[in-house]
Amino acid sequence: MRMSFRLILLLVVGVTCLSLIFAVFQVKAEKRGLQKELENRASMVGENLEGKVEPLLNRRSHKHLQEVVTQFGNREHLKGVAIFNKSGDCLATSPGLDGDLRGVLPQVIQVISSKITYASFTTLSGKLTHVLILPLHDESEALGALVVFHDAGFIKAQTSRLWWETFLSVLAQAVFIALVTVLIIRWSIVGPIARTTKWIRDIRAGKRAERCGLDEKDVFSPLTQEVTHLAKSLEVARAAAEEEARLRESGESHWTPERLRLHVRSKLGDRPFFVVSNREPYTHTYRGKNVEVTVPASGLVT
Repeated sequence: MRMSFRLILLLVVGVTCLSLIFAVFQVKAEKRGLQKELENRASMVGENLEGKVEPLLNRRSHKHLQEVVTQFGNREHLKGVAIFNKSGDCLATSPGLDGDLRGVLPQVIQVISSKITYASFTTLSGKLTHVLILPLHDESEALGALVVFHDAGFIKAQTSRLWWETFLSVLAQAVFIALVTVLIIRWSIVGPIARTTKWIRDIRAGKRAERCGLDEKDVFSPLTQEVTHLAKSLEVARAAAEEEARLRESGESHWTPERLRLHVRSKLGDRPFFVVSNREPYTHTYRGKNVEVTVPASGLVT
């Protein structure tokens, strides 16, 4: 039972670690994909607004700028849009962006002066936000900057959902592996060992058993052979003991090979025993062209 628990624990830990490693790469890939998709969406919104805002900003038509900002304020995950003049003053903005505007004002000034687009994921007002700042200019001078805010909180929500699904998947795999391992151990190891134990117990009790409980063709083949040999030796020893007891009971005095073997073993134990003879315990006689083997009566033969 302890071995089964260790085996199940090792399998569960191994599969869990492997699943978590794949999950980390999967979550990171999913997060990068969502971020890339949001960046592309912000670039498309910015390019569409840029073509409309620059002529209006050049004509200083602030009223129409606000109309354009309001028109683009209902896009998916779009948090809001703001337009700045070249002095860094906000000319038009979506409602509810006051705190966010103060957070990106340094980047807006930098984009206006350098005329280089700025894009980054940052935390504004406690929420993850993607900020895209595009420089607005005509042929001769800078006109201002266009800022597009996208709510990036859904990225964290989807990655959290993916982590939860991964956890449930790993849990299901661990339970499944534990059940399969228990069944495999019960069918392939515990069952054959239990049958073999009963078989040995029957042999020890003097009952006649047909075969060992282990399969001779699986991983238990060496053990099966050794247990079978041990059982046969036990049966031979029991038969010899019974024969010895019968001879003693009947008072018979003649020697048998088995009785002699037991007698020598009882006297010498594990010490070596040498028999020296001047002839073989067999007689070979030619009968025509054939050789006939006979066993003469003698103590040496016995």
